[in-house]
Amino acid sequence: MTAPGRQPPPVVPTLTEVVAGLSAAPAAAVDRQGPEAMARKASEPEPTIGALVDTVTDQVMARLLPELQWRIADALQDWMLAQSSAGAVQIAAVLRDHIADHVRQALGEALGSTRY
Repeated sequence: MTAPGRQPPPVVPTLTEVVAGLSAAPAAAVDRQGPEAMARKASEPEPTIGALVDTVTDQVMARLLPELQWRIADALQDWMLAQSSAGAVQIAAVLRDHIADHVRQALGEALGSTRY
């Protein structure tokens, strides 16, 4: 719907149509930079995709690293506690059996029995 008194344009230009004067604008902007700026720009190497990927990766890692370090430290602490608990259960079972053998032997000797 259009507002009253307002008419749509008779022709809507497309992106493929050439706009007059547009091609002259970039050339004028380059000329205003001066020869020193143009020479400096020409001497600078164009960044490669690999360099761009490295730069973005460095920025992302710099942003995420503190959080990642905290999460890794927390996960390692949880893992170490779980391993410690599991190890303590296994060691306790071995020690319990070993101590029970010694108690049986001591009681057998004390009671004079050869069966233990």
